[in-house]
Amino acid sequence: MADYSSIKGNRVQYLSTDPTLDSNSEGQVWYNTTTGTLKGLVQIKAWSSGGNLGTSRYDIGGTGIQTAALGAGGYGTSFRNDTEEYNGFSWTAGGNLGTARYGLGMAGTQTAGLGFGGFVPGPPPGPTNSTEEYDGTSWTSGGNLGTGRRNIRGCGLQTAGLAFGGNFPPGGPTGRTEEYNGTSWAEQNDMANGREWLSGFGIQTAAIAAGGSTPALSPPLTNVVESYDGTNWTSVNSMNTGRYGLAAGGTQTLGIVFSGSPSPTATEEWDGTNWITSPATLATGRTQLGGAGTQSAALAFGGKPPPSSGTTATEEYNSNINAITKAAWSSGATMNISRRAGGGAGTQSLALVFAGAGVPPTKLSSSEELSSGSWTSGGTMGTARYFLGSCGTQTAALGFAGYDGGNKFEVEEYNGSSWSEVNNIPYSVRDLTGFGIQTAAVSAGGYSGTAVISTTANYDGTNWTSSGSMATARSAVASSGTQTAGLVAGGQTPSNTDVTEEYDGTSWTTGGTLSSVRSTATGAGIQTSSLIFGGVTPTSPTNSVLTELYDGTSWTGQANLATARKVIQPAGTASAALAAGGDPGTTTVAITEEFTGGTEVVTASTLTTS
Repeated sequence: MADYSSIKGNRVQYLSTDPTLDSNSEGQVWYNTTTGTLKGLVQIKAWSSGGNLGTSRYDIGGTGIQTAALGAGGYGTSFRNDTEEYNGFSWTAGGNLGTARYGLGMAGTQTAGLGFGGFVPGPPPGPTNSTEEYDGTSWTSGGNLGTGRRNIRGCGLQTAGLAFGGNFPPGGPTGRTEEYNGTSWAEQNDMANGREWLSGFGIQTAAIAAGGSTPALSPPLTNVVESYDGTNWTSVNSMNTGRYGLAAGGTQTLGIVFSGSPSPTATEEWDGTNWITSPATLATGRTQLGGAGTQSAALAFGGKPPPSSGTTATEEYNSNINAITKAAWSSGATMNISRRAGGGAGTQSLALVFAGAGVPPTKLSSSEELSSGSWTSGGTMGTARYFLGSCGTQTAALGFAGYDGGNKFEVEEYNGSSWSEVNNIPYSVRDLTGFGIQTAAVSAGGYSGTAVISTTANYDGTNWTSSGSMATARSAVASSGTQTAGLVAGGQTPSNTDVTEEYDGTSWTTGGTLSSVRSTATGAGIQTSSLIFGGVTPTSPTNSVLTELYDGTSWTGQANLATARKVIQPAGTASAALAAGGDPGTTTVAITEEFTGGTEVVTASTLTTS
């Protein structure tokens, strides 16, 4: 009987600890002598939830990659012209299509996209040959398709796009193929199999068309696959499951298809020769959805889960050796008192919230402490107030300035059980921000009663001293960090701003720009790893769910809050933050949410135990 070494040419290694693993380690086998376990690294394939689309719809166009995708058009309760951009965590609004449509084809990237064809409301309603080009901000008209059609598919780039299939009544499903050069479309050789609601992936000179629907079949769906070489289509191995209304991603030699009818949760991978059914299935079965990405990192969004008229659900497919935990917000313990615009300090599991505004017109002086998963009453402040500055820990917090009908300059310190008044800040102010610790704190910005200010002051545990002013005067600003490495972002100038500034203990310098203009947001973390969440943005003039992460250079979107709100009480770090209470726009709330940062861990799967 052959043994492992004669088959593979290598012996199984005996190791006292598991080796350091990376993406080149797949298939590696070893015996852990400490645990008595034979181990091997295997590939992990899974769909996981992503941030929801802003607008529920199906027959939506999609292109791009998993961390920079573009979705446009579609149909919900009406024809849609909305465009949304995905950053790997959440969707944000982009520029609207010039022509509302559904069943359109797309190609290109998030910042250089191409949309073409589809069905328009008219007059008269019907398939269109209209093409539009996206620059990351707005759509402009491009060259028209030679043949207008709906339920068309495409792939490639904005300057080298490919359009194929679709339906143009009364002609029905077609195999018509056209190439785009950045200016105009040129007709090419047709597919052998005319179809609509098909999927496609690849580039202009190396593409795959898979599945679809044609009335000539009974039932009207197909598993037929054709490969395009820039001139001709050639039949290749069929999918394992025939379906239509499916989505796809990848290249001609490494592709993926998913969802569709009648297999709304199924996924298949293409290796350039054969189709392999993935063990991973979508949580939300659907058809007529948008798709983007690659074989190892695909994206599914929108669509029509029967019998629904549309969904906002987004799911991410990952096929690799890494066990990936996505960043996410989850429900936390509810506070005893609803409050907003109060102070926050401490960590995600050992937090302190204090003062703030309760149910209008109540102003609060109470404190609450979070420990062992529940909130209990803490000491009472000497001065009830809201819109104050705060920082510190659960047992050594600082609250300063604020508003109780007039601006305040009182400062109080918390020792874990009671508050005591200390030296005042040298000016009365509200809507300010604070960061640092109780004995090394910073006060920045705010509203003086007549104007927003850029004033900064440092606290040493006894006295306040003036420091360098911010370049941008502002109030209602988010902050994080320490006295010698701090950060402020957003705020009101008095209009909302996206400006970030970094503090070194003496002076301010400009940092990376927020991806969303906002004010009354909340921050947590340090200067080089800061989280900002909630607030008010111009695109959501009441409240926002948006969350962004700063790496010391630039901001990137993260998982959204479940509840949109502003003036939240914060605690924690960028990887373990707490959002307590706040104002969702109708009343003050006591809810909390906990943020867990994403991780990527290589995991060895046990094959057998000796």
